Amino acid sequence: MSEESGSDFLTYSETDKAGSYKFFSGDKFLNHISVNIDPVESDMNYLSSDEFDDYLEKINFKGLHTSINKDEDPLQLILQARFGSELWKYFLLAAILIALVEMTIARNVKKELEGVST
Repeated sequence: MSEESGSDFLTYSETDKAGSYKFFSGDKFLNHISVNIDPVESDMNYLSSDEFDDYLEKINFKGLHTSINKDEDPLQLILQARFGSELWKYFLLAAILIALVEMTIARNVKKELEGVST
């Protein structure tokens, strides 16, 4: 590590491995820097909505995705998405119907057994 004279810059050329580097001056912490070898991983440009849809099609994504704008509340959108997929009401209705059918069958079998034993 070498410090350029008269400036606030630090030159460090030993970043041949990806990772996080911490820089100290003696015991004083100076900075924390992440290093990526592949420049594609450091690309901070956002994809447009169409480019993202193309990417999902390219990887054969079969699920659903929802875009969240900066102005929207993510928690509210997640709750709305979950509400549409809750199935407990249907299962409860099915359980009640099955219980009614089972009680009807049990009553008829009990009546038939009582008629046979007398």
